[in-house]
This record gives sequence, structure tokens and C-alpha cells, in this order.
Amino acid sequence: MEWTRLATSRNERRRRWFLRMGATSSWLTQWRASVRALSDKTLLPVAGNSPDARLWAKFATDTRVPSGVMLEVQCRHTGVTVSLPLTDPYLLIGNHPRCGLRLDNGSGRDTEYALFWLNGELYGVDLRMNSPHHEADTHHDGWWTERQSLRLGDHLLRVRGLPGIPARVVPMDDDSTVTLQLNSPEGQQERRLTRWLTLIGCSVENDLILREQPIAPRQAALIRTSTSLWLVNLAEGQPPRITDRNVGWTLLDPLDEFAFGDTKVHAVITWPDRLPADIVPATETMSLETIALAD
Repeated sequence: MEWTRLATSRNERRRRWFLRMGATSSWLTQWRASVRALSDKTLLPVAGNSPDARLWAKFATDTRVPSGVMLEVQCRHTGVTVSLPLTDPYLLIGNHPRCGLRLDNGSGRDTEYALFWLNGELYGVDLRMNSPHHEADTHHDGWWTERQSLRLGDHLLRVRGLPGIPARVVPMDDDSTVTLQLNSPEGQQERRLTRWLTLIGCSVENDLILREQPIAPRQAALIRTSTSLWLVNLAEGQPPRITDRNVGWTLLDPLDEFAFGDTKVHAVITWPDRLPADIVPATETMSLETIALAD
């Protein structure tokens, strides 16, 4: 089933007009900021009261997505600029159906960047290393700040309306523990997650390195919040699977198991019995993804 949204507002009609104009200039061939890829063949609704919509709303609430933050996308060739609200827990940027923001940069069909909200702050991950033609000196990860920009081919991305300077180091809740137990052809290992974001792939720059082929240099990400753990696929390669189903994004429950090829990962999660006062229940307000990469 496909989910679409009616253009009922002036801003929405204006945005779609810009996108049609941009497509004729081969700069924004497609933009689907209102749908999210669950898998290569399944799209997620961003509104409504379905279980998937409620789960997506919980994802946005758990990652503390702020309001009023906009992503400006400018085509340097045409000069056209489009502003998109960053209201989702993460945003994938590139030239692939899984990407919420699709850019035609002539650099293949995969994800180039990812924007994540981590505990209410914006962080960017460079995924260009997944391309066979990437250059080593183009690798940039980091916290996103006001007026910072990111250049992707012919496009300039800039974020407006960030609530403040990121704290960069945010303490974890000492009463919760998240441990990954890995069983791979190379043997067994155990890793405890102590960061809000854990990157998974075959590159040595990841937090969790898996050598199994054809896993991508940066294949997936684990996003930890004060009350939940989320798994997001970032690239082609070897997507994560749960019960033989490829996963685009999902909430991991305590004792859940997911796999990359022959590598099985068992998540052992313990949440605190009492939540902090500022942790509120999930609402049904949808959000967008956000991440920051410096130019």
C-alpha cells in the first residue's frame, strides 16, 4: 500500500511547484520528505493512526526532535532554493528510493549523507565512503550548528532555526544498559553501547566493525534514547534483517535479534524502572530526520 499526502496548503503547492521546476533542471529529481522507506518496497505513512504511524511518532518523540528547524536546499546551477522542515528523527540524503531527500548528483544510487536528531541535537554522518569512487579527504562527521553548510555536488544544504549550540557530549542514564552480543563466522564478541549513535559497517571508522561481505563501509546505525533503541539501514550492501525480512528502520525490543548476513546480533536492553521527569509519552505528531555535515 502506498501512502500519499494531498497538497492542501499554499506552502505545499509552492514546494511542489519548485520541485517540478527543479526536476526540469536535473537538480531535484525527486523529493519524498513525507514518506520513509521501511524497505526497498514499502513506504511508511507520516500521518494517521496506524501502528506504523504511531511508532514513527514515538521515534520522533524519543529522539526529542525540536520544532521550527528548516533545511534549505539550494541548487547552485539554477539558484532555486527550497526549504524543508526537519521534523523527522532522521533524514537520508542521496539518490536512492530510501532517501527522504533525493538529489541527482551523478554519483550513483545510494545514500550520501544522513541527518540524525540525537537527544534534541543535530548530528551529521558522511556516507560517501560507501561509493566506490569516494575520496578519503571528503569524510566529515559532526554536530550541526546554526549557519553551517554542506555541499553535495551541485547542491548547498544549510540548516536554520537550531535551538542552540550543541552540548556535543550528553551523559547517558546510568540506570539503563544496552549490550550487543555478536555471533559471526569470526567468533563471538560483546559490546556495550555508551553513545547516542552507533555506526555499523566494514570500515574501521565505525563503532561496530563487521567484516562480512557485502556489508557496506557504513551499513547501519543504532540510535539510543533514554527509553528506546532504534535500528536504521543506511546503504545497499547487506541490510539488517529481522526474521528474514530486510529492515529500513525499526524499534528494537529487549532480547531482539537482528542479522547482517551470517552475523547475528542479540540486543540485551535494560531500561530504568523510573523515568526522568522530562521524558514524556510519545505523541502522534510526526517529525523529520536531521543530521549535520560540515562543508
